[in-house]
Amino acid sequence: MGDRLTLEQRRMVATLMEVHGSPTVVRQKFAERFARRDPPSRLTIYRVYAKFVTIGSVADNYRGNAGRPRTGRSDLNIVIVQQAISQSPSKSTTRCSLETGIPQKTVWRILTQDLGMRPYHIQVVQALTAVQKRVRMECCQILAEMTNIQPDTVNLMAFSDEATFHTSGHVNRH
Repeated sequence: MGDRLTLEQRRMVATLMEVHGSPTVVRQKFAERFARRDPPSRLTIYRVYAKFVTIGSVADNYRGNAGRPRTGRSDLNIVIVQQAISQSPSKSTTRCSLETGIPQKTVWRILTQDLGMRPYHIQVVQALTAVQKRVRMECCQILAEMTNIQPDTVNLMAFSDEATFHTSGHVNRH
C-alpha cells in the first residue's frame, strides 16, 4: 500500500481490530468499505492498533517533532536573557552573551524570535533651536500665502536637498 491512511481509515482499522481481533477480517471489511484493491498490510493494521492501545489515539503525533531539537533557545535560557536585558536594556548581544555564557547568535535569536524585540538604530539629527523653529514657521506661512495667491507656486520651486520629512517627525535622508 503506497498511500497513507486518513484519520477516518485509521479509526476504522482500530475499531475493526478491537471488535474482530483479526487483521484478515480488517483487510476484507476495509476493502468493502473503501472500495480499494490494496487494503492496509497486516503490519500497518498491527501498528495502528498498537498505537491505539498504547496512547488511546490513532492521530498523527509527530507534528512539531521534526528537525533538531531546540537546545539553545530553551525556556531557561529565554528567562536568563530576558532578565539580563531587563536589567540593562541598552546592553549589546555580545555583552549579554559574555555575561550569560549563551552564544551570541542564540541571544540574538531569543531576543528577536522569542521575546519579539527589534534592534534600535540611533539616527543622528541636528537639534533645532527656538530661533530656527520660528524662522521655519515664518517661511511656511509665507509659502502658504504665496500658494493662496498663485496656486502653482510650489511647481515653480526647485528643491536641492533630498530628504523626506514626515508629520510623525521621522526624517528619511536617503
